[in-house]
Amino acid sequence: MIQSIKEYHNRTSYDRHAMGGVPLDWTNQPDVYKRYPGVKGLPLPRGVGLPGDRLSAIVRRRPPQGLEGPMSLEMLSRILLMSYARTVLVRHTGGDFHYRSAPSAGALYPCELYAVAGPISGMEPGLYHYAIPDHALIPLCPTPFQEALTLFVTAIFFRSAWKYRDRAYRYHLLDAGHVLENLALAFRALGLPYRVHYDFDDEGMNEFLGLDAHQEVCLAVAEFRGTGQEAPHTAFTAMAKRAVPVSSPVAPRQVDHPLIRRIHTATSHLPERAVEAPRMLHRLGVSLGAPISAPDPTDWPEQMNHVEALWNRRSKRNFVRTPLPRGDLDALLAALRLDDPAPLSGEASQEESVCVGFLAERVEGMASGFYLLERGPPAICRVAAGDLAAGMARACLDQEWLANAALHFLFLVNLDVLEAAWGLRGYRYAMMTAGRLGQRLYLAATAMGLGCCGIGALYDEEASRLLDLNSESKLLYLVAAGPVKK
Repeated sequence: MIQSIKEYHNRTSYDRHAMGGVPLDWTNQPDVYKRYPGVKGLPLPRGVGLPGDRLSAIVRRRPPQGLEGPMSLEMLSRILLMSYARTVLVRHTGGDFHYRSAPSAGALYPCELYAVAGPISGMEPGLYHYAIPDHALIPLCPTPFQEALTLFVTAIFFRSAWKYRDRAYRYHLLDAGHVLENLALAFRALGLPYRVHYDFDDEGMNEFLGLDAHQEVCLAVAEFRGTGQEAPHTAFTAMAKRAVPVSSPVAPRQVDHPLIRRIHTATSHLPERAVEAPRMLHRLGVSLGAPISAPDPTDWPEQMNHVEALWNRRSKRNFVRTPLPRGDLDALLAALRLDDPAPLSGEASQEESVCVGFLAERVEGMASGFYLLERGPPAICRVAAGDLAAGMARACLDQEWLANAALHFLFLVNLDVLEAAWGLRGYRYAMMTAGRLGQRLYLAATAMGLGCCGIGALYDEEASRLLDLNSESKLLYLVAAGPVKK
């Protein structure tokens, strides 16, 4: 049994002096698509218009409190296209491969999407799986819900564990955050009311979705909420288990990684009480300089709209040592101000579960150094001066190209403070929130013509020492951004 967040995090930390190389078993490579052989899917309309708003407008937009009228099949198609669609096709010697609108560690794509849809013209109320290659819904079982659209983000353990083994649970959560942020932005872009849930009855939810919890689990829920639609996501777990079609195996031989199952089980317990979110900014063990105002710029230097950024997003590493305009940094910082609708009574607010910082290397009008972001009023505080990018590149498994990036965004947490506030469930909050914010950076940087690349693999203790964090605080995720070769 995992006793603490720190236990799992430390056991899966990389150490350059204790890295054991294990070759990948290419004969057992997981399929990146879940399939239900013999089950006819419901094709979704593809010729639906997608909104042309810029990301800056979508981030600032407050979603409505309610909406008259039912969900349409065309609207559901738009939501899914803007959340987890295939984008660019790459041809390899081993076959064609499609990237997606959400990044994934190693392009292993552990996440799946499921939907519970009420009465929509052309489809029956029921539980469906989203078949990405066909842009279709696979019917799994009927449901009695008449007014809800709820989307579930799950992760299949072995897809990521095939390469990353016990550390893979970190990437399950980060990748779920990437997909969840796309869902939230899709609801905002389409002017739909929504709510995101990290808290639910794990066992009941997995049973409702027909998942084998040794292999696949639900991590997050995004719920459309129109006028009068009060059927909460918790109602699903009250339903008796129903038979669902059998899916094909994800790989010829699914290798079990007990530590992943143990950490997931340990994080399945809901917080005993709602608590005030901890101020991670002041719990990392570093001294803060005087705050520097970081207002939201009136105009972001965007070269494409939100949907175009989704389709063009890639992990780019060809950074060049060109100075970044200060206005670009201000726009990227503005993109990081996560602002979901208020959680339901008794649910935790996760926005403060991580602290956001950055290493500035070549930003016009700004001294090089380590900075932390104050959420409100928006400000940045310098922690340390000097060039830290080269040291961080070494801490990120000696990936020298990282030193060329103008910015290293850092998602930091004090694990003890996190656990004291929310128990082990807090680990999910922090990692998925880091993934969501990382996806915001990907989209904002892409829209602005900048390169961006997320890094979850690092020598954990080296990174902490470089940033001079206290022993309880860790870097969860790094996202590099800046000018790249055209």
